[in-house]
Amino acid sequence: MIAIACTVTFVVTWTIAFNMYNNMIPVSERDEINSKMQEIDSFLRSNFLYHDEIDKEKLAYGIFSGYISGAGDKNMLYMTREEYANRLNIENGQIITPGIKAEKDGSDYIKVVEVYSGSDAENKAVLPGDIITSVDGSPVLEIGQDAAIKLIESGANPKVDVVIQREGEVIEYSLTRQPLPIVSVGSVVVNNVGFIRITDFSSATAGQFEAELNAMNSSGESGIRALIIDVRANSSDVYAPIPDMLGRLIGENTVAHTEHRGGLRKDFISTQDLRLLPDIPIVVLCDSGTSGAGELFAASLKLFGGAQIVGSKTAGNSYLQETQPLKDGSAIRVTVAKIVLAGELDYADTGLVPDYEVESAGDVSYNLETLSRAGDIEEISQVSDLQIRKAFEILETITTNVVEDD
Repeated sequence: MIAIACTVTFVVTWTIAFNMYNNMIPVSERDEINSKMQEIDSFLRSNFLYHDEIDKEKLAYGIFSGYISGAGDKNMLYMTREEYANRLNIENGQIITPGIKAEKDGSDYIKVVEVYSGSDAENKAVLPGDIITSVDGSPVLEIGQDAAIKLIESGANPKVDVVIQREGEVIEYSLTRQPLPIVSVGSVVVNNVGFIRITDFSSATAGQFEAELNAMNSSGESGIRALIIDVRANSSDVYAPIPDMLGRLIGENTVAHTEHRGGLRKDFISTQDLRLLPDIPIVVLCDSGTSGAGELFAASLKLFGGAQIVGSKTAGNSYLQETQPLKDGSAIRVTVAKIVLAGELDYADTGLVPDYEVESAGDVSYNLETLSRAGDIEEISQVSDLQIRKAFEILETITTNVVEDD
């Protein structure tokens, strides 16, 4: 029955993709490609040593993802049923996870960089910095870092088994996946300067952002005198919370429209006056990982809020993608329009150039708790993150000049 189910899934997905392919490729080119595919398939069936061991699901994934990537747009992708379900959860502000965020660590293994609060990983004492050498019985050295991370983040099984190295000790964990709310906004106040970090965008981000702004503004007797917003490495393509978030800072504005095939224009980002803060200086931290919604957010604050950009040039991704679910539960995500700011600020493909270019000092790892212990600007000057230090330096100069002018 499992074999039959896999075969049916393969056939249905193949049929959908093949119909799309037929509609997009001219008949003459289609016949040429089909002929070549049949030639390749025939040779493999007759000569490939491991033909009987071909994983049909992997083959299907390779065909469909290859078709999408062949369009030449790095922002487009094919998602399996599991990947699409995971994306929907993220857009809705939750994640099904064993509680580990893992990244490449410069070696051939992967490293735990975050353990989510309330997760099974936290309950079983997995720690940031732990090195993962095996996932679900597959050594990371054999399957590769990307495949290992994917198994942890979007595997279909309710549990994931990992082998961890910690200070010479080898520890085995069996971790249960569970739904957890995504906390994508955090903040601290240092010397009456608010620092707010936005790691992602989802349906929950706008509410979290509002709560953090309110909390920061009520700190001290007069609230905050300036604001730093960190959207480094924020490459989300979920734009829904941005109008509300921008309205809290820049008031009512027509921010952006989209340009579609044939020159069709549509309104995209318009904000209402929902401001929570007085008119204070704003600095936005960006880097090459700032893309999509994070990039639009930063550019909008620069154009309509007078924000200064600190860091390195952004990704230059001002394009809108639309998700098309397929009948078998998988989906494709396709670029359908270019996002254009209402003012004279075009960063498409070139990236948003910072007002103050400061390269990262390499492997800078900070958290809000560490930053909160810096009680004044002199202590900030000891922070290892050069971009954060520059942001505070700029704001100190601006706010000092304002006080002297008054």
